[in-house]
Amino acid sequence: MRYIGTSILVFCLTLLLFTGCMMDTVTPEPDNGDSQNLSKGTLKIYLTDVLEKNDANGVYENILISISRIEAHFVETDKEQQDIEDAGGSKKGNWQVIAEWDGGYEVDLIELEGKSILLASSEQLPSRKYTQLRVFLGDQAIIVVGGVGYDLDIPSVGQTGIKLIHPFEIIPGQITELTLDFDAQKSIIKTGNGEYKLKPVIGIISNTYIQDEDESYLGRIEGVVYRLDETGVIGGALVKIEGLILPFEETDITDGYGYYNISDIPFGVYKVTASAFEYIESFQNIVIDSDEVITVDFELEP
Repeated sequence: MRYIGTSILVFCLTLLLFTGCMMDTVTPEPDNGDSQNLSKGTLKIYLTDVLEKNDANGVYENILISISRIEAHFVETDKEQQDIEDAGGSKKGNWQVIAEWDGGYEVDLIELEGKSILLASSEQLPSRKYTQLRVFLGDQAIIVVGGVGYDLDIPSVGQTGIKLIHPFEIIPGQITELTLDFDAQKSIIKTGNGEYKLKPVIGIISNTYIQDEDESYLGRIEGVVYRLDETGVIGGALVKIEGLILPFEETDITDGYGYYNISDIPFGVYKVTASAFEYIESFQNIVIDSDEVITVDFELEP
C-alpha cells in the first residue's frame, strides 16, 4: 500500500514539473521587419540654384524666404482606391507630408548659387508612384538690394503651395533624389511702383540609384579649352569637376590639342571649372543623368 502511494506521488510531481516546463516554453514570432523593408525606399530632397553666374555680382544681395512644408502627391494602389470615398463622388487629393518645419526653414536663395542643401530625407517610404511636389512658403520674405531691405510679396503660393509637376517613383531598396533648382534671379519681379514680388521659377532634377553605385549610374564629360578669340587652344589647362550634392571631385589636364576627359562620374549636379596660367578662370554648372558623354567646352579670357 505504501508502495502504491509513493508511486502516485512521484507520478503527480513528474506531471506537474512537465506541465510547468511546457507553460514556460515560448514560440518566437517571425520577424517581418526585413520583408517590410524590402517594399520601401528612401526619398531625399535637395535645394540649389545650379545656374551660378561667372560674373557673380548679381542684382540682389539677399533673398530670404522660409519653407514651411513639403508634400508629395501619390498614385493610389487598387486597394487604396477602394478605401477612398468622397461625398462629392470625386477622389480626394492624396498628399503625403514629406517634411514640415513649425517655425519655418529659413533659406537665402542667393547663398544657394552653385551650392546645395539637404531639405528632407525620408526613409522607409512605401513603394509607389508620385506625380508632383508641393512646396509651401511662409508669409514673410525679405529681399536686399543695395544694402536696403524690402518686403518680398509672395502671392497665394504660401497657402496653396508651389506645385512642381515631376513624376517620380519610390523603388524598394533604392534612393530617389530630387534636386529643386530654384532660379533666384528669374523668380524676382520688380513692379512699376518699386515693389518686389516672388514668382518662383523652379526646375527639378531627379535621380534614382542603389546605395552602392555601379557602372550603370556613371557618366563622362569631355571638351576643349580655347582662347577667347578662338585663335587657338590652351594646352596644360586644369579642368576640375566637383559635386554640388555628392562629395565627388576629379581633375584632368588638357593635352596639346586643348582636349580633356573625365569619366566614372556618379549621376548628379556638378560645377566644372577650367583655369590656366594668365587666364581668367571660368566655370559651368551641369547635370549628369545618363551614361552619354556630355561635351563641356571653355573659352578663357587672358
